[in-house]
Amino acid sequence: MQAVKEWRLSMAVDAVAAAGDGKNIVVATSNLTGSVWEGKVYGIGLGASQPLAEIPIECSLADLCPIREGQFLAGCDDGYVRIVHEGAPIPLLGAHNGPVTAVATSGDTAASAGTDRMVLLHDLVRLMELNGIEATRLTAHTSAVNSVDWSGPMLLTASGDGTVRVWDTRNLANAKPTYSAAVGSMAYCAVFCRNGERIVAGTEAHELVAFDLRAGATTALWTEDGFRGPVRKIKACPHNPGLVAVATDTPSVATVLIDTGKVDKQIFNHRDFVRALAWDETTPGRLFSGSWDRTVCEIKVKT
Repeated sequence: MQAVKEWRLSMAVDAVAAAGDGKNIVVATSNLTGSVWEGKVYGIGLGASQPLAEIPIECSLADLCPIREGQFLAGCDDGYVRIVHEGAPIPLLGAHNGPVTAVATSGDTAASAGTDRMVLLHDLVRLMELNGIEATRLTAHTSAVNSVDWSGPMLLTASGDGTVRVWDTRNLANAKPTYSAAVGSMAYCAVFCRNGERIVAGTEAHELVAFDLRAGATTALWTEDGFRGPVRKIKACPHNPGLVAVATDTPSVATVLIDTGKVDKQIFNHRDFVRALAWDETTPGRLFSGSWDRTVCEIKVKT
C-alpha cells in the first residue's frame, strides 16, 4: 500500500469521488477559515498535474457522490443538497435544518444526512420535473446523523447518539429502524459489507466496530482499537468483499480485514485530518484519499 501520486489544491478536501471512467476524479473542498465559508468542486484528470475544471459553490461542502455521467450530488453546510455539473449547481427541493453531513445513492434514490437528526430521501427521477418533488423526511436519530450508506433498498445510518441503524426504505410508514446497535461512543461513519450482511462502523473513540446484520446480533463481532485518532470515513472495497478502507484523524489511511478486524496496511500520507476516501471501481486496487492539508492522493492497494 503506497501513495503513487498527489495533487495540491487551494482548499481543505472533504470528499472525493471517482468519475467512473477510470480517467477522472471529482473533489469537494472547503475554505475552513475566515468569516465566510465557501467551497469549490474540482475535476481532476488522473494524467494531469493540475485540475481540469473548477466550480465555485457558495457554501462549504461535506460530501460528494456520483448520480449519472457528468453529474454529482454535493452535501452543503447551508442544508441543501446540490447537483454539481458543468453548469451552475442546482439545489434540490427540501433542505436540512442545519449542515448536510453525507450523501449516498441507490438506484433512483439519494439519501442525505444532516446535523438536524434527519435523513432526507430524494427522488432522482422526479427532481428535474417542472414542479419537482420535495424530499421524504425521516427523523433517524436523537443526535446528528453523520453518514449514510445503501444496500439495495436498505439504508444504514450512523449518528452522534452512538448508534447505527438500518431502515427499509420500502416501508417508512412506521418510521422505525429494522436494526439498531450501540457502538459505545459517537459514530462518525458506517458501511454495509459482505453484500449487506455485515456493518462496519467508525467511532470518536478511535475504534472500528463490526456487527453481524444477517444474524441480527447487536453485540459486536469484533472491535479494533489500534487507531490513534477518530475514524472519520470507511469505504467497502468493490474488488474484495473482505476489505474496507479507513480514514482517520491521525492522519492515516488503512485497509482492514472485515472478518477479523485486523489492520492489513496503514500509511501516513497526509499532514492533517483525512476526511475523504473513494475506490475506483474500474481499476482494482486504486484508492483515493483527501485531507484538510489540501491534498488528494492516489494510493495503490493490494486487493
